[in-house]
Amino acid sequence: MTISFLILQFPSCKSTDSQPTQEITVEPSDEDSALVEDIYQPCSEILPAVQADLGSAPAWGDPLFGSLSLYNPCDEDLILLGTPTEWMEAPFFLPQLPPIALAPLSETEFTVGFLPQDPIELEYSFQLNSTHQAFNITLLAQTTNPIDMVVQSAHYATNTANYAESFSSVHSSPGNNPPRRDLCYGNERFIAVGGNDSGHYWSSTDGINWTDESVSIEALVACVYGENFFVAISEGLPYHSIAGHQWNEGSGTPWMHAPLHDISYGEGRFIAVGNGGRIAFTENGNGWMRDESFSSFNLFQVTYGHGVFIAAGSFGGVLRSTDRGQTWTEHVVGEYDIRQAIHTHRGFLLSNGSELYHSEDGSIWELLLNSDIKILNAIGDRVFGARGAVLYELNLSEDTPIWEEIHSFSQNQPINRAHFARVEP
Repeated sequence: MTISFLILQFPSCKSTDSQPTQEITVEPSDEDSALVEDIYQPCSEILPAVQADLGSAPAWGDPLFGSLSLYNPCDEDLILLGTPTEWMEAPFFLPQLPPIALAPLSETEFTVGFLPQDPIELEYSFQLNSTHQAFNITLLAQTTNPIDMVVQSAHYATNTANYAESFSSVHSSPGNNPPRRDLCYGNERFIAVGGNDSGHYWSSTDGINWTDESVSIEALVACVYGENFFVAISEGLPYHSIAGHQWNEGSGTPWMHAPLHDISYGEGRFIAVGNGGRIAFTENGNGWMRDESFSSFNLFQVTYGHGVFIAAGSFGGVLRSTDRGQTWTEHVVGEYDIRQAIHTHRGFLLSNGSELYHSEDGSIWELLLNSDIKILNAIGDRVFGARGAVLYELNLSEDTPIWEEIHSFSQNQPINRAHFARVEP
């Protein structure tokens, strides 16, 4: 093979005489010939088109994630070109930097995210350039209407279908009715539990119309739904119900007598917490499988997310478990009693009535802001909280999130719970 290089001599500004063009001929080595052939004879394979359906999410809900698989059919490395953060446009994004090199005849996979905002059905196509050809990629995602949020106090409940822009009529309980203490959702219905000397529950399929009934059991302090049934707790025992109508008391007697305060569900297990570091768990609501003290802190709240249980209580005591409640590690977060704990798609939030703390996985905590607002629940980056009868919202996507007042209830009763659910008409 013979390669010719042209060396051009450009005239200076002071000369008008043309300069000759020189041609130099070089006889390359066998190694150089192979290199040139690699450069000028690219792989003839056509890169396959790629499509990923990320599914659907409610408006302003938690992000959707899906996988993109890219295959290199060539017998040479393929490099993805451009800046990964510029490969696609919002509301699609890359949660982490993907690999940019594909080995010959290999496949790589990376995660793509979608931020649901206003209701829309999207089909987004773009080209991802490489050193061979461009990958033709199509991403599908859908944002549905907002899901319902039910807000309750001790003696009323109301529903919003647009994240507190407006509310349905308020369902008020008679003044002599026992207080509502907790709110949960499952099996296409909301269940509120409470009571004074005996158990009481309220049931609604739409968060607007409620029926209430007393039951001959101890007063119920908390409830949760999992494994296709409800589990509620009194201060000592679990109770289970398929549809939230008939409650069956767990068999046996509690091993501890310190009162329980809250219950959560995750990974097939219901975990309840209470005073004296009491932690009890069950997998069916028929009785405690384990019931003992894991700490000297009184525990008021427990929540679950992404394989982690977080229990929080007096004097900033926080317990963390990654093995379904078998073992717990203890932390101290702040100085005051923590009575609110929730999980969001960005991690955990704790509130002690003066400060709001955040942690991605419950192991390291940082102060998010000073606030006396009680956190209630979250969807996507939108966190809802209350101070008395006033509802507030905080946006976690902001660099410096602040609470904003969004609604004040004329009933003037402190809001104690909020729960999200898709209510079908």
